[in-house]
Amino acid sequence: MGPVGERPAQPVEEVDRLARAVPDAADPGLPDDVGVDAGADPTGTAPAPEALEESMPHPSDPSVTPFLMFEGDAGAAMDAYLSVFVEHLPVTEVRRDLFDDSSPRGAEWAGKVLHGELEIAGQRLRFFDSFTPHGFTFTPAISLFVELPDATAVDAIHDALLAGGGRDCMPPDDDGFSRRFAWVGDRFGVTWQLNAA
Repeated sequence: MGPVGERPAQPVEEVDRLARAVPDAADPGLPDDVGVDAGADPTGTAPAPEALEESMPHPSDPSVTPFLMFEGDAGAAMDAYLSVFVEHLPVTEVRRDLFDDSSPRGAEWAGKVLHGELEIAGQRLRFFDSFTPHGFTFTPAISLFVELPDATAVDAIHDALLAGGGRDCMPPDDDGFSRRFAWVGDRFGVTWQLNAA
């Protein structure tokens, strides 16, 4: 195996075959009252101050949070995910701290995301715009698995994530292990598995 970034891409057919081989993990799904978080404003994108204060983990509290590293598109990804999920799941922008012109890339990097956080259906995601170019990006080997209330939500979110340059790993379908399942890479390279059990 060569250095990172030199591995050939796996054909979609192979990804499809591997995904179908994974047994279904019994999951009760989402509660019936899924909607915008009671602490959020009506758009579902900004928490009320008291809700934010209560939901913030203490810096010393143990936690595991997916950390999504971009090279300039973190803010656009945060905006996209806020609009994609708000109709179907509770989604909140928790934090968006931006670089100023004192980063190693100066004024060119001002306004890029230094530390961003979204909470989607109770799961925190961290966002960062690396000012150092890398020879790697996102891979379908790690994807975000989203339980959804119904097939309509799977199709709508799939179509929204696919728009603007995304790619299908597995188009929406009844694959036997789920009423409706889709696996899609969005235009930023992040992959999402969408499931209505």
